Amino acid sequence: MALFDPGLLALTLALAVFVFITTRLKVLYFWFRLYQNLPGEACYSLFYGNLHKIPTQGESRIQWSRDKMDTDPSCRKMMRYWHGPFLPIIAVYHPDTVKPILKNNLPKGRGFGRGMEFLSKWLGNGLICTNNRILWQRNRKMLTHAFHFEVLRSYNAVFNAACDVMINILSDKADKGESFDITEVINLCVFEGILRCSMGCGDDVQNNENSKYRKYVEAVRAITETWSIRVRHPWMSIDFLFNNSPTGKRFNSSIKYIHAFNNEIIKTRRQVLDKYGPPKSRKLDFIEVLLTARDDNGETLTDREIRDEVDTFMAAGYDTTATATPWLLYNMAKHQDYQRKVQEELDRLENGDDVGNDHVTWKQLSQVPLLTQCAKESNRLYPPVPFVMRELPEDMLLDEHIVPKGTLVNVFMNNVHRHPDVWTSPDQFIPERFASDEGRDSFAFLPFSAGPRNCLGQNFAMNEIRVITGRILKRFNMELDPEAPPVERSAMLILKPVNGIWVKLTKRNENTDVNTPATAVASMDEHKAHVHTNGDSTQLL
Repeated sequence: MALFDPGLLALTLALAVFVFITTRLKVLYFWFRLYQNLPGEACYSLFYGNLHKIPTQGESRIQWSRDKMDTDPSCRKMMRYWHGPFLPIIAVYHPDTVKPILKNNLPKGRGFGRGMEFLSKWLGNGLICTNNRILWQRNRKMLTHAFHFEVLRSYNAVFNAACDVMINILSDKADKGESFDITEVINLCVFEGILRCSMGCGDDVQNNENSKYRKYVEAVRAITETWSIRVRHPWMSIDFLFNNSPTGKRFNSSIKYIHAFNNEIIKTRRQVLDKYGPPKSRKLDFIEVLLTARDDNGETLTDREIRDEVDTFMAAGYDTTATATPWLLYNMAKHQDYQRKVQEELDRLENGDDVGNDHVTWKQLSQVPLLTQCAKESNRLYPPVPFVMRELPEDMLLDEHIVPKGTLVNVFMNNVHRHPDVWTSPDQFIPERFASDEGRDSFAFLPFSAGPRNCLGQNFAMNEIRVITGRILKRFNMELDPEAPPVERSAMLILKPVNGIWVKLTKRNENTDVNTPATAVASMDEHKAHVHTNGDSTQLL
């Protein structure tokens, strides 16, 4: 005789499965209603979440979030949107809702389907991506020396040396009288400057179209473009599907090239330092700081940790500055009155440091308040990094709404910087608003983020932006080409101009000397001599 009635056993199992499924569905339903009741896009799709309501084109995509902020009172400070059917994201864009997110060292959104997880394949556990708080504190402390006042001062000659090459390129374009996309010229100048400051190489970036450094530029561009495509398509979260797609293959091959390039540089520079020691007559460059740094326990960084931080520095330092500078030049060309005022300010500068009239010296960077205000206002209107993502480690009250633990929160910089409750005439270019910081909330202006995880290299970036812009406006008058494609913003990892920025240049003064000054040449020659002392290393850099 059977111990159990088969029919009764089957019924019991079926009932257990039914209870389990209905319980999970009930939990899922309450979870869904919890998020759906937060202010945000109401039209939900089982297939797309809210993605079918969010435009794919950059300018329209940015305007969508702006319209929600401006027209929906419930979304004045934050909103919820579904990135696919199962991933709710909270967007914040007012100092009251941004401050709780950025003032604390909240973790980055990592894990399956998260944009930062995709980016970590490139940047590893560098300062941008890591969620290991102990590692982050250790490495940030070790890297701080690379952005010390005196180190930044030494970089100024490097910026000007790269600008000397750029000015000659721009002079040829001015002579031709044709419009051109200035973003391409600026990209290469910025990249040469950052390569020299970080790795002590890159001298032929701007003039040599076949330079291997150009491949590095293209690889960085490919990574940011393919990353942006991936985060907009939830099905690409599956590694197998993404890695076997044309987009994924381009992403992975670009990362492979950059990692191989940086590994070889690190290996070579370590060999030089081991053999000859640190330089005696100049400050350490970025990679030398990493190679010689020691933590509180006397431990050095591993080659992998160094590569992660070099990749992070190149990502944060190159792409953002190479985007912010063209946007500033765009505003100078668009607002001719401010262009003339900045030129008058530059013309009044005293010569210093024995470098000739055309250079913007370290001393002079403190003598250009209007140029600085214009740079800040341009960064407000066109923040180079349009968003940052965090994950809530616990339930948090945002704008009188409880947002659950584990929620991804996206800080929309474009909305923060153009919020009508925070900024007077938010869409107008008014540099004078930055004549003083008095009365402004510290979480209202975020071109370099804010809080403990703000950008470590923000002074480096602002110095390079002002040097490049100052050098161009000293030499040229600039205007936008009215027949060029419209200037529109992208909605990618970096806020690039979709169609470029097409300008025409005319020379202001034919007598200005743009040859590299003796002090800049001496600084760069000493730098190269130290880097390339090992004869074989020249072939690697």
